[in-house]
Amino acid sequence: MAAFTSARAGHGLDAGMNITPLVDVMLVLLVIFMLATPAAVQRLAVANAPPCTACPPPAPPVRLAIKRTGEFYWDGAAANRHDLRRHLAALARTPQPAMLEIHLEPSARYSLLTDVLADAHNAEVRQISVATAR
Repeated sequence: MAAFTSARAGHGLDAGMNITPLVDVMLVLLVIFMLATPAAVQRLAVANAPPCTACPPPAPPVRLAIKRTGEFYWDGAAANRHDLRRHLAALARTPQPAMLEIHLEPSARYSLLTDVLADAHNAEVRQISVATAR
């Protein structure tokens, strides 16, 4: 029996962590990920549609500049808030509305942009992009 006794035979139980279940779980997860990865990477073949020859070209974007002083410029022409709302409503009513491209000066107040976005939402303008400063 002396061969099976530990050197610490009277000092209590060993409180070491049993890592066998941890290794088993990690190996199972490894196998699952190895089997699931090829299925997630497979792509479907998509047939390209023929180009549309009768489709009208997209309208050029409408540029709205917002200055740090609070001034608005609709395609280069100065506009106030009332004019801006009128322009946004007219833009939304067109059959194929152009994209509204908003250019904000870097030092402009963020509240100006949120007000314009709220006005565009209320006018039901759906295509909006905010250009980043260079």
